[in-house]
Amino acid sequence: MALPTIACCYRDCGVQVWSPVSGHLEVHCSSATCMTCRRVALCLRHFEDVRAQQGNLGCPNCGGRRWHVVLFEPVKLPAALETEVSAERGHIEVRFVSTGTTSDTPQAEPAPAPRASEPPPPPPAPAEWRLVRASELAPGVRAVEPGLAFRAEGDGATVVLDDDLEAAVAVDGIVRRAVRSGRCVLVETAASAQTVSSVEWLMPDGRRGHLPNPFQLSVRGPAFVSHDRFVVVLDLPDGRSELREGRFDEPGLVRTRRIGRAMRLADDGAAPAVLGGHSGVIFGRDSEGYVPTCVRLDDGRETTIGAAQAPPRVVVAAPDVPLAAWVNYDGDVRCGGPGSEERMLGSCDTDMLAMSDDGRRVAWVDGPLHVADTQTGQVSIWKIPDDVVAVGWAAAAPV
Repeated sequence: MALPTIACCYRDCGVQVWSPVSGHLEVHCSSATCMTCRRVALCLRHFEDVRAQQGNLGCPNCGGRRWHVVLFEPVKLPAALETEVSAERGHIEVRFVSTGTTSDTPQAEPAPAPRASEPPPPPPAPAEWRLVRASELAPGVRAVEPGLAFRAEGDGATVVLDDDLEAAVAVDGIVRRAVRSGRCVLVETAASAQTVSSVEWLMPDGRRGHLPNPFQLSVRGPAFVSHDRFVVVLDLPDGRSELREGRFDEPGLVRTRRIGRAMRLADDGAAPAVLGGHSGVIFGRDSEGYVPTCVRLDDGRETTIGAAQAPPRVVVAAPDVPLAAWVNYDGDVRCGGPGSEERMLGSCDTDMLAMSDDGRRVAWVDGPLHVADTQTGQVSIWKIPDDVVAVGWAAAAPV
């Protein structure tokens, strides 16, 4: 079935707001769409008119006040309206690629632009975000994050830092997850898809350490606290899980301790993250869903940082401030932290998510590169190559 074109809902406006592109609907012009019922879309001019007539941002269909506003440069939203949209926890995207007309001059059918006045190519993605392209990787190499990759070889794999294949380190088994802190690497591996994971710590001086797991419990997702500390989730036989902190312990072993209480987590949830260098982020299950929770590493104290929701697919966190971001299985991109109100930033169908060290920006790749301001919720979008496989904060990369 062909997808419909969605026009502005204001009387007989007729401006195309959404149109089918490559098998999915894509926003066509500067506009606003209700995030609550998703049944009302307005061109920017009539969005402002409806706001002025009603005296508030209430959706004419459902009364909801959260709007997804898309602005194609150089169109701007009035400052007062921008503030109100952000205050109602809507989000604002600024797009730098022209894919249609703006709503400043409504028309039933957008006129094609003359060839002589074609728009200039979009600006490159901001330099502070590192993008890894599949075409830039050596044959058989799979990127985990910028500067960290692995290549499967027989019954094992080699872990590659900063594209230095000559210094690659061999590990046994299938790589399920890998993370780095400077030149230190944590690798979660398994002998096969049906066996539980083990965790190995690779030091830059050649030393290695293994997480002890005498009862062969399921281990999930190591995340660095610092170059000599990490956290991991251990699944218990009774269906609960516990957060554990690990430290390197000579010779070749890792000492661990439980942090806080055991709780029920999603079976296929994301690996934990560490925010501000002091708290692990996990999603405990309750009757309403999965609740994002910070667990302090020094005393196990818990702080809820968001509402119950779908379990997370991927979680990232800022090392310098207490703020995390995640994509859940509903595709919501959210952020929150102790003392910060949870905020909806957008939506994403991939696991390519990154956060700046200071927590002010969150980036994700879902076709284009999206960069959200975590304080205002405003989102900017850049067109990028279609073979990007990983994104990261460039300032966090070692020199």
